[in-house]
Amino acid sequence: MGLAEEIFDLYDDADKDIRFLTASKVRSIVLLSILYGGKSSGEIAKATGIDTSSIIHAARELEEERYIVNENGYHLTPKGKIFAINLMSFVDTFHTLSMNGFWEEHYIDDIPPKILRDIHKLRNSQIIKDTPSELMKGFLLYIKLLRNSKNIRGISSIFHPRFPNIIEKLAKRDATMEFIITSSIFEKLREEKLRRKLIEIMKRDNFSLYLIEKDVKLAFTVTESFLSFSLYFKNGMFDDNSTLISYDEKALRWANSLFEHYMDISKPLHASDL
Repeated sequence: MGLAEEIFDLYDDADKDIRFLTASKVRSIVLLSILYGGKSSGEIAKATGIDTSSIIHAARELEEERYIVNENGYHLTPKGKIFAINLMSFVDTFHTLSMNGFWEEHYIDDIPPKILRDIHKLRNSQIIKDTPSELMKGFLLYIKLLRNSKNIRGISSIFHPRFPNIIEKLAKRDATMEFIITSSIFEKLREEKLRRKLIEIMKRDNFSLYLIEKDVKLAFTVTESFLSFSLYFKNGMFDDNSTLISYDEKALRWANSLFEHYMDISKPLHASDL
């Protein structure tokens, strides 16, 4: 059996439950309302603005299908809790995808499926776009945030002439840094002027550099307090006008997972490699 046929069979098995749970906004809201603790119909109505009779009707249907129980208020069953958690992720994913068309316009194939599946963790993010009156708005915010960071990880597939000086200052300030660079960036850093500066930085214990031979079409930096994330357009050009910024702990963990994925397939660089 092929993957497509297997998916179709799984969908057929779940079709009744999928239609039951997604066909009614009120049923979904009841589930989400009690995800973190039981509530009465009146409390759910007050929190959601839905009339009490509609809440009671939806709750009765959920009880019949054993998604909730009514014991001094409505509570999720184990089955209901599992679905509500996944529904919350589903809603968060749609919210994430709605951010100013950011995900529609860009190439995302270099984000592995296992990490792309958790894209909802970027829900509390903002898209910083440059404007004619505020050129380099995203980059200047990034530099400001970076200067106050202590633990820095990133993947660099683009080169900015200010980066070497910024990295040198951070190294002298004892910030811990780990960077993965592509082959094209590696060749740029081997130019004589940059090479001398980089060799001195690489002698420090707080700086690690890795090479990935794959042409990765994304660039990001994650620290203990923020994520700055950029992508390429589908035509292969880097988008230097749009930056996703997040300060949310979930987003930072997501970015660290992406970094670790690429570090696993990268090799460490040493001063002698330059």
